[in-house]
Amino acid sequence: MTTQTDTTGTGAASAAAVCVSMLDPADTCDRCGARAYVLAVFGRGAELTFCGHHARAYRAGLAATALAVYDETGWLPRQDQP
Repeated sequence: MTTQTDTTGTGAASAAAVCVSMLDPADTCDRCGARAYVLAVFGRGAELTFCGHHARAYRAGLAATALAVYDETGWLPRQDQP
């Protein structure tokens, strides 16, 4: 897990300025090996990680079977931006 904190001049972190990532930049997609942006958690501690492409492809199945899905694709650049 990666935590990024933007502190104020007093050294205290603003609640709105703390971003917590469930995935590390070294995490890779279990399907293709690209950087993972989605973490699916299943029973007994099982986890799968997916790139944005494969997370979209398996979205329905993940929603039906995973206990939790952490989607960090919002960190990706939008398709319509250079």
